[in-house]
Amino acid sequence: MERLVLPFVIPVGVIIATLLIIFIVSRILLGVPREVAVPLAMVMATAVLIGSAVVATTGGNRPAASRGGGSRRRR
Repeated sequence: MERLVLPFVIPVGVIIATLLIIFIVSRILLGVPREVAVPLAMVMATAVLIGSAVVATTGGNRPAASRGGGSRRRR
C-alpha cells in the first residue's frame, strides 16, 4: 500500500510546502517598508542561489546510481 501512496503524497506535500513558503515570504515582504523589502528580497534570492550552488557542487543530492551504488542486482 505504501508503494502506491507515496508517489502521490510526496509531490502534493512538496507543492503545499512550496506554496506555504511563497505565501509567508510575500507576507513578510509586503509587511515591511519598500526600502527594506527590496534588499531583503535580494538577500533571500542570493541565499537560495548560494545554497543551490553548494548542493550542486558538493554532490549532496546525487542519486545512488551516479555514486556507483544503487539497487542493481548481480547475477
